[in-house]
Amino acid sequence: MAPDDRPLHALTLIDMARSLRARRATALQLVEACLDRIESREGEIHAVATRCVERALQEATVMTRRHKAGEWLSLLDGLPVLHKDVFLTRGVRSTANSRVLADWVPNRDAALVRSFSACGTVMLGKTVCHEFAFGAPAPDDLFPPARNPWDPLRMPGSSSSGSGAALAAGYGALATGTDTGGSVRHPAAACGLVGLKPTRGLFSTAGVIALAPSLDTVGWLTRSVADQQLVWAAMTGSPSASEQAAWLDRASPGPGDLEGVRIGVPRDWLDPDSELSAMHDPQIRAAFEQARDLLRSCGVHWVPVDLPPITEIIRAAHQIICTEAAQQVGRWLYSGGPLGQGLRRRLERSGAEDLEAYHRALLDADHWRSLLDRLFSEARIDLLASPGREHFPESIESLMASGSGPRTVCNRLYSLTGHPALTLPMGLASNGLPMAVQFAAPRHAEGALLDRASLFERAGLALPPDAPLPWR
Repeated sequence: MAPDDRPLHALTLIDMARSLRARRATALQLVEACLDRIESREGEIHAVATRCVERALQEATVMTRRHKAGEWLSLLDGLPVLHKDVFLTRGVRSTANSRVLADWVPNRDAALVRSFSACGTVMLGKTVCHEFAFGAPAPDDLFPPARNPWDPLRMPGSSSSGSGAALAAGYGALATGTDTGGSVRHPAAACGLVGLKPTRGLFSTAGVIALAPSLDTVGWLTRSVADQQLVWAAMTGSPSASEQAAWLDRASPGPGDLEGVRIGVPRDWLDPDSELSAMHDPQIRAAFEQARDLLRSCGVHWVPVDLPPITEIIRAAHQIICTEAAQQVGRWLYSGGPLGQGLRRRLERSGAEDLEAYHRALLDADHWRSLLDRLFSEARIDLLASPGREHFPESIESLMASGSGPRTVCNRLYSLTGHPALTLPMGLASNGLPMAVQFAAPRHAEGALLDRASLFERAGLALPPDAPLPWR
């Protein structure tokens, strides 16, 4: 148990790291606690496609001995992680939730998996996703659809759904995902977590089963912004081995100064009759207004900005994703491969290739990237903000019946432009489900984004202290 009587599986990632360094727990005990939690909840949640029980226990045993000798690889050394099932994992099947790859065991790791392994993480297993990260849950999928631990009758997000469900269920405190149109940020928002999509291209997508290579980005989910800062420090090579313990001790300072921070908000949002405004559930809209008031009281300046029309963003993202998905996955459709109904329907609905429209969408994305770059530099905007999801996750039943539920689009712009974006909780709705806010930053400014988000979190942009957290 942790010092505050939280079970080990319910600790945040940074508290897990501190417990290891203080010898209140061992890597083996952490891994055992998370594996026990998976065993107890997986029959209901369906978040894990493949478990790595023996491998994880063996690795954790070796790490426990190494830690006793005072040897540490990074801030993440000895901490458990779950990888989305589109990441290749050497010796562990990688299925992308498709019968096409049901028995495929790669002989190499994806680049991000190698990076996490080099930091000393222990892989607990592979998380369920939508088929090839594009389909929608269907009765004939290789694995049952993951369920939202806040309400198991609902879905937990989009294609990285298993990663979101796993963290919310208490299977661990760190999971990877891929984000092509929001698929790290969507599950984070739906499951009361923090999801980071880094600057596109900053981390290699080598060894990731591709969906839309022009937009595919790797990222990860945690339970707090402090956890994200921990991962970021480890993945970017800081601090040094001799400074890691000190970094953990000072990782949660007191409230900082937000005076003068300039956050842009789409001008369309300020018009209650606009199409963008009408897309949002009234409770989510009200929560976002309260978040603005909260940060304004901390000294934040909110600046109306002109962003591309939401209909144009939707069009461009849809065109790029569908065109490239057809190139990556469509061959299985036309060759009679055993694709699930959800993916088959999505591919068929994508329509015939329109290369002229596709190239126009790519040009639009380039233009909008320059537009955002100018906002951040010339207009001196520090961050851009929006809700993290426009509506609440639909029920599994309705999703299975329709083949594709309503797609949130607030994440699409930063998928197109490649700017880093972060979602974090902004309270609970009357239905008991979490709501989320999203912040985007200049390219390669993840450190500043996380620092400011940490201040937002400590100012009150978080789940309520008395929230019935499903991971506990």
